Amino acid sequence: DHSFNIRVKTGSGDDKVNIRETLHNADSRIRIETRAGNDTVLIDDEATLEGIDSTIEVDTGTGTQDVLTILDSIDTSNGNNGTLTQNTLVGLGIQNANHVWYDNVESLNLELGSGNDVLTVESTHAHQTSIKSNAGNDTTHIQTISGATRVETGAGDDLTRVQSINNTLNSIAAQLTIDGGTENHTDHLILNDSGDVEGDNSTATLNNNSFEGFGSQRIHYTSMETLTLQINSLTDNLTVDDTHAGTTNIKVGEGESGEGEAGEGECVGPVSGIQINNTSGETTITSGDTSNPEEYISFGNNDAGVDFANDFFLTSQCGVTLLTISDITNHVGNEFTISVSPTDSHKTLISNLDDREIGFINIDALIVNASDFADTINIASTSSFTTIEVISGDDDDIFNVQSISAATTLRTGDHNDTVNIHSDQTMEQIQENLTVYTQSGFDTINISDAADGSFQTGTLTSTELTGLGIGTAHSI
Repeated sequence: DHSFNIRVKTGSGDDKVNIRETLHNADSRIRIETRAGNDTVLIDDEATLEGIDSTIEVDTGTGTQDVLTILDSIDTSNGNNGTLTQNTLVGLGIQNANHVWYDNVESLNLELGSGNDVLTVESTHAHQTSIKSNAGNDTTHIQTISGATRVETGAGDDLTRVQSINNTLNSIAAQLTIDGGTENHTDHLILNDSGDVEGDNSTATLNNNSFEGFGSQRIHYTSMETLTLQINSLTDNLTVDDTHAGTTNIKVGEGESGEGEAGEGECVGPVSGIQINNTSGETTITSGDTSNPEEYISFGNNDAGVDFANDFFLTSQCGVTLLTISDITNHVGNEFTISVSPTDSHKTLISNLDDREIGFINIDALIVNASDFADTINIASTSSFTTIEVISGDDDDIFNVQSISAATTLRTGDHNDTVNIHSDQTMEQIQENLTVYTQSGFDTINISDAADGSFQTGTLTSTELTGLGIGTAHSI
């Protein structure tokens, strides 16, 4: 019933100290000083922390390979909460607001129980930290790390969230590894940089097993079913070299976008945005509004597992959300189709550009740069919410235009190109301005209204066609 203090000092050898249980007194303190040597300290009560009812202080001294292991691995209770800092551990069954204090440790190993645990990593020491959350549906919050840190989530549907208290990744100052394990469960990793100030550490790269940038050191991830990356704005400089085979969600906040200012009829926009070079799993970019997220662009699964030649650039320029698709590095001709989704008039689909299903919505302007080989570009229909510009390369290309509901521009290359404009041999589906720019070569524009049985009038000039069912006040 009385408080006590115990101090244990070891010598200069490679010592091992095991702390199994402490007397049940909240005011007591046990201090372990191992001094020189490569020492090992184990804290557990038969692999739980429920028998730890005193504060434990561990100072491993001047050794270079000192290890502190804290085990709660056979604890089956749910709702265990714990907090790890650079020198303390509280919670996880440790009794009466006591804690473990540590210093001069080169390797810290922490294992949680098999219940549904919550661990917050407020900070870490400057050396290696290893955390195993084991079975259960666990949640791990990682705010700041100063040394290499590895988290193995184990069995269960686990959530790992990486973000500072200010919703940035700037405090990940060392390599971080998140391993979801091989168990057949649903693991989710969230990387949140939505609070980062535009222009401050605003460049990053995402790959199929790593993320680096936005002020963060490299974050490795593996065996995740879902990855969510939250960024500040559409003009954050994010390069997506590839995504993992699971689901990737990129959520874009409404931070200051640095969009430039409109001047004398011209807007000088940013050179930064989201560059998408390849995706290997289902990938979606949406606005970061959690209550009403708006989709920008989505990619279906890359079942072929190939690195596609085309890439995508999404940005915000002077109040306009702009998507540019480039297929110019492709070394073969292609036939692809632009159309409106049959289930959502706001959504545009692109089929056969590659083996993925590609859709986008809430995009104000789309620019497609086709390859320098013979392409066939079908514009079956367009959304009234998205203007479209298609630029063909230097080969004999064919455009087939059937229906447009927003201003559309076609730019041909330096070969013999053909533009066919009709919808079942009528002009009634051309409801907005269609502009065609041709260059050198023998180019042909075919316009057919032959199947229109109604009385129409039209006017043809050297550069323009109006009437014949084309939308009021619009022209080709």
